[in-house]
Amino acid sequence: MNVPRWTRPPGLTINVSHSPPAWFPSLACLGLDYFIFSYAIGLTFVFLIVPFSLVTFDYCSG
Repeated sequence: MNVPRWTRPPGLTINVSHSPPAWFPSLACLGLDYFIFSYAIGLTFVFLIVPFSLVTFDYCSG
């Protein structure tokens, strides 16, 4: 009986066991960069939008 090749690819366990050390640090660094970038964007958004909204609220209420 001929077993199809795609059911058990040769070297699948070796690739799976050896690939996380290769892509996990880059993924962690990418996540850290994304966190810092989003944090900076959030701070900029807060420092830009909140004063303008307060000034607009004071102007509209006064």
